[in-house]
Amino acid sequence: MAENKIELKSVSELLGMKFFIPSYQRGYRWTEQQVKDLLDDVNEFRPETVKDTNEKTWYCLQPLVVKKMDDERKSECQLDEKDWYEVIDGQQRLTTIFIILNLLEPERALSLKYQTRPGSETFLQNIKNDGQNAENIDYHFMIGAKNTVKEWTGDKLNLAKKLKENCKVIWYETQDNAYDVFKRLNSGKISLSNAELVKALLLKDDNFRGMNADALRLKQLEMAGEWDRMEQTLHDNSFWYFINPEPEDARFNCTRIDFLLEMILRCSIRIVDEKQYTLKYNEKKYSFSIHNSTIKLEPDTNFPQVENDKEIKVVLSGEGFYEIEACIRQNNNDLRLEFDFDKLLNINDYFIFSTYSKLIIKEGWEKQWRNIQRFFRTMKSWYDNRQLYHYVGYLTNLKGENKMTMLRDLLCEADKPKDEFLSSLIKRCQQSIGIGVKQKDGKEITLKHFSDWEYNKNNNEIHNVLLLFNLATTQNQISEVSRYPFDKHFEATKKKWSLEHIHAQNEKKANWNKEQFDQIKGYLEKISVEGIDVFKNYLKDKETSESIDDNTYKAIMGAFMGKNVQSHTNDDGSITFTSDFEKDDHLTNMALLQGDKNASFNNKLYPEKRAKLAEYENVEAESLFVPICTRNVFFKHYSPNSINPLLWDEQAGKEYVTAMTKVVAAYLQLEPILPNENEEFKYGIKLKGGQK
Repeated sequence: MAENKIELKSVSELLGMKFFIPSYQRGYRWTEQQVKDLLDDVNEFRPETVKDTNEKTWYCLQPLVVKKMDDERKSECQLDEKDWYEVIDGQQRLTTIFIILNLLEPERALSLKYQTRPGSETFLQNIKNDGQNAENIDYHFMIGAKNTVKEWTGDKLNLAKKLKENCKVIWYETQDNAYDVFKRLNSGKISLSNAELVKALLLKDDNFRGMNADALRLKQLEMAGEWDRMEQTLHDNSFWYFINPEPEDARFNCTRIDFLLEMILRCSIRIVDEKQYTLKYNEKKYSFSIHNSTIKLEPDTNFPQVENDKEIKVVLSGEGFYEIEACIRQNNNDLRLEFDFDKLLNINDYFIFSTYSKLIIKEGWEKQWRNIQRFFRTMKSWYDNRQLYHYVGYLTNLKGENKMTMLRDLLCEADKPKDEFLSSLIKRCQQSIGIGVKQKDGKEITLKHFSDWEYNKNNNEIHNVLLLFNLATTQNQISEVSRYPFDKHFEATKKKWSLEHIHAQNEKKANWNKEQFDQIKGYLEKISVEGIDVFKNYLKDKETSESIDDNTYKAIMGAFMGKNVQSHTNDDGSITFTSDFEKDDHLTNMALLQGDKNASFNNKLYPEKRAKLAEYENVEAESLFVPICTRNVFFKHYSPNSINPLLWDEQAGKEYVTAMTKVVAAYLQLEPILPNENEEFKYGIKLKGGQK
């Protein structure tokens, strides 16, 4: 059975071909804006001769999915015996191209025939004539497209030539049932991804000239087999959710190897200090390099003045990529270059395919194939090595960083010797929590006090050090198969990670019913702090939180933090209870918890949260991911000598951050700063031998 064919065809190759638009296609519906966008895009495209080749760069017009019609199908549709292609997808753009060429160069147009409106063929052939009537909705939009082309003010003289010679469609010729393909396309079940198109370019027969038929087929099967193994490996969710910061993005729905191809281009299409680049503005080219994000133009370059805080759009090219849109801004007398890779993806769904097409022309298919193999092996080696797995996984899950940019930067460093790459990872991890970051005076920070961080002021920093604590703890497990589950971490991320207070700090009184309040009083029976007996006796006849005042509520909170309860008898004989309760919004009282579960923890006391967590572990083991250190802290793993498991007091908090500081410092090859009874309560990390 013949295989589906994917190749590039210039618009000029379509001229003279016959296309049939079947009844299952919707009628022509392109708006004025869509037609204008196509005209502007083609007009603004500037083909460049690719160095060392006779090829020129080209503009990608996206896929045209067709099936060559057999005699039976042609007879059924009352067509002549010539070659006809049934258009399964792409007829809106194809019809628009027909209208443009019929108006600008009518002697060389393609042939279109519509099954539902037989008169459309004649109508389109005469579309350049005025006075046509919009007898139906299709004709209405066709006339609208014609008027848009006529009124368009761009370079019409060169547009037809550029459209024919410098624009290509992705020709996807299927051997399957046309209507089945149409249904699969519209339901998203057919794979017309960038990856499948790039794969077709790599496996083209033309790439293996000089090979006999058997050797050619063997080579293609070998490459296709390796490609499929990569795709299969990427479908291992533990690998996929580790390596991809955006694992559930729709652009990876068809094939996951699209992610691999994208990351290779993200590494190529970036600006590196001191490398040479070319920018084009107003048809003129300028050579430049970059230093500290600032453009360094070649001497005697007469580049136009850019107003301060303004920007001009330019076309940028460099090694490994061609013609991407960028902008230049003037900032404090410096020219700065900016471009957004994600914007490039959004502008053109097939940006990755079209870029690889140009790279294959310029550098050869072998280099692109080796790059794909190399990048995949790099990612897989990170996954297979537990140490690298946890460092890389941490860096691509940081709060406050662009995760795709971070992964790109790591991949760009992956060719370093192993020890050097590991040192670079650790250095980046250190910088993520402040160590080694340059200050305004150029000096690097050598010490960071975690004790200075507060909830709602330093949430990113707190999140990052808690994540590090969990990763380092997992890495320190004896079992070689112990790994932090980034797939479960991502699931929790979708529900938003929450910084959870270990013991409630909300001074607003909780709404306890009788059952809940009885449970709280039961917990109080098991703790021992000064003044607790009088307090417990007072609470005996109280049934709900409505029966106590705010001071009494704070005294309850303080008691579970190990604070003494003071009582004062008022003139009227009533008793007022108080405690030394103070809010603790520091790391001593913070843990990571899945956001949707945080709601059920909201404003609960430490023993309540502890009991709730035990309940989750017993009932919702599959649906709830509790990081190892969160579990440890609620079950007082860091306070082995604690007498009462229901108290979260200063000692428990101190033992918690002491363990955290020691583990994180060792993991990042730093020195811990531990809390000291005789000095100000400070803890954190510092460079070994650094300032105190």
